[in-house]
This record gives sequence, structure tokens and C-alpha cells, in this order.
Amino acid sequence: MSTLHLSRQTVRHAGASYVGSGVALVLGSWLIALMVELLVAASDYTATLGPDQTELRTQVDDLVAAVGVTAAFSGFLSIFVVGSTFAFAVTSRRRELALLRLVGATPRQVRRMVLGEAALIAIIAGAIGALLARASAPGLLWLAASWGLTPERLTLAPRWPAPVAALPFGLVVALLGARTAARRAARLAPAEALRDSAAETTAVRPVRLTIGIVLLVLAVVALVAMGSIGGEITLVLGILTPELVVVALTCLGPLVFPALARLVASLVPARDDVARRLALDTIRAAPSRTASLAAPTLAISAIAGSLLLTLSIAADHDHAVTSSHLAATVVVEGGEGTEDAIARSGVAQVVDASTTFPLTLIGPDGERLPEEVEALDPATASQARSLSAREGSIDDLRGASIAMSRSYAFDTGYDVGQVLQAELPDGTTSDLRIAAFIDDAPSLHGDVVVSADVARQHAPDAHADRWFLVVDEGLSEDIAVARLDDALDGTGAVVLPRTQWLANTDADVRRSNELSLWIVLGPAGTFAALAITNTLLMGSLQRRRDLVTLRLLGATPRHLVRMVLWEAGLVTGAALAAGTASTALIGGLIYRALSAENPFPLSVPWVGLLAITGACLVIAGAGAVAPVRSIVRRIRPAEAAA
Repeated sequence: MSTLHLSRQTVRHAGASYVGSGVALVLGSWLIALMVELLVAASDYTATLGPDQTELRTQVDDLVAAVGVTAAFSGFLSIFVVGSTFAFAVTSRRRELALLRLVGATPRQVRRMVLGEAALIAIIAGAIGALLARASAPGLLWLAASWGLTPERLTLAPRWPAPVAALPFGLVVALLGARTAARRAARLAPAEALRDSAAETTAVRPVRLTIGIVLLVLAVVALVAMGSIGGEITLVLGILTPELVVVALTCLGPLVFPALARLVASLVPARDDVARRLALDTIRAAPSRTASLAAPTLAISAIAGSLLLTLSIAADHDHAVTSSHLAATVVVEGGEGTEDAIARSGVAQVVDASTTFPLTLIGPDGERLPEEVEALDPATASQARSLSAREGSIDDLRGASIAMSRSYAFDTGYDVGQVLQAELPDGTTSDLRIAAFIDDAPSLHGDVVVSADVARQHAPDAHADRWFLVVDEGLSEDIAVARLDDALDGTGAVVLPRTQWLANTDADVRRSNELSLWIVLGPAGTFAALAITNTLLMGSLQRRRDLVTLRLLGATPRHLVRMVLWEAGLVTGAALAAGTASTALIGGLIYRALSAENPFPLSVPWVGLLAITGACLVIAGAGAVAPVRSIVRRIRPAEAAA
């Protein structure tokens, strides 16, 4: 009999063991396929845009970037969850697999059988996920348009990209997740079929131990780099480092989480000490199961917490930079004939106009970069917005020249003095010399700015849409605003005093960050919540014999519920402790790097962080208690002798 045939028979007759893995794969495949449907729809839309529609292209590209991060997080969590559920499934079939070894099956045959089961389940789950994605994609496209994430409702692609994404994704994730479980199954000795004890060893396999240590070292290197290099690059490291921490601690989980659970237990006072001791004994006796239970909680708490804190620090930093650089007393936005009206008001000694228009940069390697650039006068911008050069000279921003932010220059690899070709709105191509690198201040100016001469010569239809005004000395802000309101009456322009404009800008940044969090963490968080519930459910269902034995020894249903509640709380608390430590360390290093040159007050998003903690605890408690209540109502102590 072939191992593939045996895999099919197992899935057909013992599929209940893999229900958790199948559910996790369906969810993961559905999320990935849904993201692919959105990406294809966005790609089809951007293909219809003209070269002058840079703003629309940028809006869609930003959504594509956010969707890519969401897909990465979803795939990352899928591998963890599927690996945990397959480990549970193999553990629950320990005797069955040992019997196969007893009747002559080789380790290789057992390993191939488990991987074959994973492949069959992945194909089924991938097909279901693709169908679900195709059915739910129109709703996602409508939601994206309703939230203003896309300029209009995108059209679903006539082709079916979902199966192309879901089936390979499900297969790869299943095989990666089942790989460790298959190796564990292959190492079972035939004598395991005769064992009644389910006790596990705390030892971690050499390969897993090596991977965990290597990734932990890489995480430490990333943390050291975050504390030393400074600047906005720390934000990128702050998003990537939690993944290294999560994978490293998961590999070392059988060593780490039981110890952390004991530490959490020592810090929590308890009247029901018996239930707590039973829970600790269970955690100590099953370190691998404990690590599997903790993995989803660790992943979502470390990743979501770090991302939430990182974006909050980034918003604080942006507000601090904007506040320190903005010397203007009043900001005027929009309207027709605004500039002439400002001049007639006679309230400003400096009028710094900002004009935006699209152009396409052509790099030395021929790469085309459509950009929405800002044209400004360096003399007025340096007075109203404290525009200054970090490299080069801002005074050189004259004629056919360009300046860019340090982060943009870092991403593209350009140097001061380098000459770039640019396709301009009037259809001409011009050489623009990089005059300077400027500070990152996205709320005050764009990443790419050009001289006002370029706008006058090559973008005649572009007009200023924002003005930063430094009012005459001796003129109060209130009087200046009142005079400007009178002068601009009927133009449609909005006059904002400095403090109000800063507050509005900060609110817009935080609102944008919040929306990004929903896009990135909404699907991943939902998947993690279902994963935690799924993992706890499988763990509880596999403990029926243990629960029966405890009933035989005199434990009441209430005692058993308290025990599993303590166990879920301690394991979840251990995972949250590790995730909190990772979040606090990463957040502290990011704040230290960004505040080195310009100190700013830190606002910790306590509501969001506590919501993550509370949700994990509630989900863990409910996911552990519900199946145990159902089990204890249906068992009798005499079943222990069965």
C-alpha cells in the first residue's frame, strides 16, 4: 500500500484530528487570496492611469503597500498556527503512528504519510479559501472605496487570480507547518504504542534550538542597530524585528514558556491554589503543547503591539518636527485668487507658497519613478518652514534643480550633485541636479521638492494651493486671521492659525495611522483570534482521557474548569509577558533614536495595547473553558478504566 493511499485513507476516516489545521488553512488561504484579488484589481486600475495622474497612482500604490504588509502578516501567522495544529494532530495520533512503526513502517514512510495528509488537506482548504475570496472580493472593493482608500470602486478582475494564490499558498504553508510534526512522527519508536503516559520531554531538538538561537542573535543585532543608527530607518527595523523575536521564542518555546508561566503564577495571588498547582503541573508536563498554545498569542501581541506603539511614536515625532520647523503664524489652504488676496491684506512679511504637480524621475538605470513634487522658493521656505539642507545647499535650489528628503535619498540611493532626467508636465524632458538633502517633514513639505523656476517653466497650469505666512511684527495672530478672513472672503480659502493647523495636521496623521492599523491588523488580528481559539479547542479535546482520570480521582467539574482556566491564563500571560517585553524594548529604542536630535513627549497608546491584552485573555479563557465544560458534562469517572 502506498503512503499516498494511506494518507487519503487517514484524511477520510480520521479527518477530525485535522479539523483545526483545515480551518487554519482555509482562513489563511482566504486572506491571501482576498489580498491578491485586491492587488490585481489595483494593478488593472493603475494601468489605465495617465502619466499626469500621479496623485491617483500614489493613492492606489499606498493601498497596495498596506495590503502587501497585511498579506505578509497573515502568511506569517498562518505558518505558526498550521504548525501548531499539525503538532497537536500528530501528538493526538501518537499511538496510531507508533502502531504503524510496530507493524513495519519505516520512519521515512511515516514522514511521507503525514506530509501527504498535509498536502491533501491543503488542496481542499486552498480551494475553499479561493471560492470564499472570490465571493467576498466585491465587498472588500466596495469597502475600500467607501473608506476613501481608492479613488473609486475598483473592478474585480475577470480572470481568477484567487486559486492561483490560494492553492500554492495553502500547500506551502501546510508542508512548512507539517514538516516538524512529520519529523516528530517519524522518530516515534514502536514501543510508544504501549505507553499510557503523555508526558513530554523539555528538550528542544538541536536544529530547532540552533534556529532559535540564531534568530534571537539576529533580533539582538537589530535591536542594537535600532539604538545606534538613529533616524527614520529605525521605524523599518521596528516593524521587522518583532517577527524575528516571535520566531526565535517559538523555536525555544518548550524552554521559555513553562518558565514564564511559573513566573506569572508567582506574581498572581490566588485563593484557589489547588487549581493553580494542577495547571502548573500540566504546563510542566507538556512543554511542547504549552509552546503551541502560546505561539499565536505571542505573535499577535508582539507584532500588533510593536506596530501600534511604532506608529504612535512616529506620529509624535512628526508632530514634534512639524511644530519645531513651522515658523509661520498663519496657514492658508485652497481657494481661487488666494495669493492676490493675501497680498492685498498686507498682513504678511513672508508669503511662502507651495505648488504641487506631477513629474516622472528617470534614474541612471532607466527606472521610472512617478512623483507628486512640490515647487517652492527656498528663501521664503527657509523663513516660514525652516527648510534647511543636511547635505548640499538649499540656496542651490534654483533653476533646473531638485532636493529630496534624507529617507527618500536613502531608499533610492541618489547622491547630492547627481543629475536626474525628469519628464515634466509640458511633455519635455529636462536634467535636474540634486542640490540638497533636506530633513524629513512630510506634513510641511514633500519628499521631493523642486525650484519654483521649474514650475513656472514646465508646469504653467500648476497653481499654489497652500501658503505659509509670517505676519508683520507687532500684529497679533487673532488680528492677522481676522484681516485674512475679510480679504479672502469669497475665494473659498481656509485660514488657520498656527496652533489650529498643527492640531488638524496631527489629527490627520493619527487618523491615517489608525486606518493603516485597521487594514494591516484587522485581518491578521481576526485570524490570530480564531487561531488562538482553534489551538485551545484542539488542546482541550485531546485531553479527554486526562479529564476523565481527574474525575476518577475526585475532581469535580468545577475543579476542572478552574484548572483549565488557570492554565489558559498562565500560558496566555506568559505569551503576553514576552510580547509586552518585546514591544516595550522596541518602542523604547525607536523613541530614543528619533528623539536624539529633537526630544518630544511620548504618548503611549494605552487603550490599544490594553485592548490587545484583554482580547487575548478573554479569547483564551473562553476558548479553553467552553470545550472543557462540554466534555465534563458528558463523561463519567468509570470511563477512565475503558
